[in-house]
Amino acid sequence: MVLLKLSLFLFLALCAVVSGWDHAGGDDLQSSIEKHAVSVVAFVFPPDKKSEQLEPELSLASSEAGVSFISIDCAASLAICNSYGVSSSPVLKLFIKGEAVSTILAWINRVQRPVVSDIVAESLGDFKKADETVIIAYLDGGHESLRAAFLEVAAKYREEFTFGLVTDAGAIEAEKVTGPTVRCVKPLDGDSRDLHGFTDLESLEKFVKENSRPLIGELLPHNHQRFLEIQRGWPMVYVFAATESERSEIRTSLKETARGYYESLTMVTVDPLEFPDLPAKLGLDANVFPSGAVHQLSTDRIYPYPKGRGLTADELLSWGLDVAKVGCKYSNKPAAQSWATAGFSTGSTFDVPGQETMSLYHEAADILSASDGNLKTRVFGRKDLRAPPQQIYALALETCKWSSVLKEVIEASELLRHERKLTPLLALLLVHDFLLSKRGIALPATHGLRTSIERHKARLNAEFTRARIRRKAGSTEALRQQVTTEYLGEAARYPRWVRINTLKTTLEDQLASTFKDFTRVYSIGEVTDASSGKLLHVDGHIPNLLAVSPSFEFTKTDAYRSGAIILQDKASCFPAYLLDPLPEDGDVIDSCAAPGNKTTHLAALVCSRTAESEQCAQRIYAFEKDKNRALTLEKMVKLAGAKDIVRISFAQDFLKVDPNADFFKNVGALLLDPSCSGSGIVGRDAMPTIHLPEAPGSNTKKSQSQNSRKRKRGDDAPAESAQEVFVDDDGTETVVATEKELKVRLEALSSFQLTLLLHALEFPAARKVTYSTCSVHAEENEQVVLRALQSDVGRKRGWRILKRNEQVRGLREWPVRGTVDASDGDSEVADACIRSYKDDGRGVMGFFVAGFVRDAPEAVDVDGPYLRDENGRIIRDASGMPTLKAAHVSDASRASATSFVPVEGPDGDEEMTGNLESEDLTTSIDESNPDEKDEDEWDGFD
Repeated sequence: MVLLKLSLFLFLALCAVVSGWDHAGGDDLQSSIEKHAVSVVAFVFPPDKKSEQLEPELSLASSEAGVSFISIDCAASLAICNSYGVSSSPVLKLFIKGEAVSTILAWINRVQRPVVSDIVAESLGDFKKADETVIIAYLDGGHESLRAAFLEVAAKYREEFTFGLVTDAGAIEAEKVTGPTVRCVKPLDGDSRDLHGFTDLESLEKFVKENSRPLIGELLPHNHQRFLEIQRGWPMVYVFAATESERSEIRTSLKETARGYYESLTMVTVDPLEFPDLPAKLGLDANVFPSGAVHQLSTDRIYPYPKGRGLTADELLSWGLDVAKVGCKYSNKPAAQSWATAGFSTGSTFDVPGQETMSLYHEAADILSASDGNLKTRVFGRKDLRAPPQQIYALALETCKWSSVLKEVIEASELLRHERKLTPLLALLLVHDFLLSKRGIALPATHGLRTSIERHKARLNAEFTRARIRRKAGSTEALRQQVTTEYLGEAARYPRWVRINTLKTTLEDQLASTFKDFTRVYSIGEVTDASSGKLLHVDGHIPNLLAVSPSFEFTKTDAYRSGAIILQDKASCFPAYLLDPLPEDGDVIDSCAAPGNKTTHLAALVCSRTAESEQCAQRIYAFEKDKNRALTLEKMVKLAGAKDIVRISFAQDFLKVDPNADFFKNVGALLLDPSCSGSGIVGRDAMPTIHLPEAPGSNTKKSQSQNSRKRKRGDDAPAESAQEVFVDDDGTETVVATEKELKVRLEALSSFQLTLLLHALEFPAARKVTYSTCSVHAEENEQVVLRALQSDVGRKRGWRILKRNEQVRGLREWPVRGTVDASDGDSEVADACIRSYKDDGRGVMGFFVAGFVRDAPEAVDVDGPYLRDENGRIIRDASGMPTLKAAHVSDASRASATSFVPVEGPDGDEEMTGNLESEDLTTSIDESNPDEKDEDEWDGFD
């Protein structure tokens, strides 16, 4: 009782209170609690002796502490007592404006701690259990900017979470943490999640908000908006139950399900008394519990859980799979019904069928009229779009491409003079679809916007024909090629790189079919000549790779649609080819695999070393921690014909994989292509120009280019042209405007990249690792390589750089290498590093790759056991079987390879003779045009 009084006096110091002892019925308990700043509720069962003895004591405490006491007779109000989880007598619960005592005590503990506690190794274990959510930063020496960002986030959220900082080297090593890392620990869930190499305040705050939510939490008035704010458009699952004990049991039973889908949906249990209007809003019976529903936030559609189906993990997952396979009806509420009363953001309403389509043109116009970021950032950075983002992006991009032609058509037809409700942007978008989209304008036939265009169809078609003739284009398809070439701008100086997928076809077959009308040339410059027609160049460094005219549209060819050819930049082919996975290397890992170009390239290389009559025994393990990107990876692997070789780890973070797990005991080669600044990608920061038609009577001569004031590249905007765009794992693009910001981001990125590389070097059977980026910055390239070579794991396990003279022939002969200055004066490391640069005339993007090897034998045959020609392709006999080198042919049979020694020619390379055959090949999807998911319907949990 003394402890009770002390607790009450502590709270009394925090709040102004009203004294008194009330006997409340079940119906008015909540209102009684909310009337007072501090309330103690006694749930009693008269004539229970304990309850009778307790009341005088509570009355005395009430008069001394000045606290409101409320008594609930559970015999008369059994339902209300059950709803608060009361099953025995007596029970006391303390509330401050409705908050339960456990929440209050946790808050008091947080505010009594420092904003950020300094944690040493001895206290780290206990500190992780100090709160429901504990945020710990592991920062060794330096990193002042990151430390300041962590302190700022901690100050903002100190009343919600507990924050700690670990700088002790021993503690960091014991936690197996490399580089700046923030860990979100949730002891009640037995769950922790890491942010490696956080870059700034924004990325850190985003991580804390998203990962602090429990696996499956209790929805309360104060946290409902937080749950909605941290969503990325994925589903929110509501489970209603009348009592706390039922909800607790549900949370326990669904915890592992929630863990598996943590990064793709949010699950909460709900007390219907706290949200009396919410069941009806979700299309549920307000009097039948337990019940549940899914709110798909990207479309605002509601999927009520079927009545009579048990709320177990198996049933819930089974229903989710049913939805994914056959679809599910969504709740069809009136569009005017607001969600505000249910705790949702004001103005959010249900969609009615077709509403997404009708918003397409208005949302695309809003995107194009914005002034911040590039087109991808504007579209995919928005979470409030009703139309599918992929559809908006495609419409906006194609309209920008055609805007100079469409401007002429609209102005010559005087469309804006006759249709004064149309804005210039809406006119461009609608006329584009009317003239150039196979489906026409994506609106109902009677819709006002559609009729405003189609009543002028004769004039619009006539003016479009005149515009084509003025450009001397014999057909719409010829005009399309002209428009594409004009639009490409910087990219027009680069060929279109096409990798032949040897899992499905051969170079010879494709030259005789897809490329039969192309003329072969012998330099990149000829291919990129704007006046050229269909030209191709067979690459001399990467087998089965072609450079073709940039204006040719391959995405409509059968070869592309079937996965026989893959659009992949030449430099992007370097990592897999440098890794050169041989049969004796065992299994292979691709650590950051989506969208899958390098993964399928690996698959083609692995299979090229297997006789046609045999099945490939090697496996490629492809990791992708983002579930949506993993789905894209899966589609690409299937399209490329690599699904029997590639094993995809969905939503699996490579950094959380145990290198010593028995599953990976045969992994001998790893490919690492982690997130980077993307500074080498061609056209990364380009915002397409859009030419706006002028409305009649306009007295202001505007530039033909929307955003021209903000988007010029040149003397008028030197700061803009110097900006860089960084892309995180979710595809979010961020413009970096200052040298300070660039330095901070490069520091964080390089720390993360090093962490990934050192993790790869830990795999016990690994003998080969390639590390690559599409960055031009030394901090992400040579400097990461040097730090890895100098690391403890690098030295202890005998890792060294793969020297230039040990590399496969094509990359050994590639002339552009690392820089000595960036390699701290080590010319051998610099020469071993492979680089490429934009605008150097070689037609590739900026790229970097280096190889690591260990315990390599003195004589290494990089070409394997087969004879190859001067282009590195396997020589086959008349029956199509690969020809083995002499050292691989036993006396008893010329068909079994046992060991090999390279046959040296006069110039130090292996001598090759025979007919040309295609060898190394892969399959993939154009990285600039991924197969995106249509989000009109929720596809379930899988």
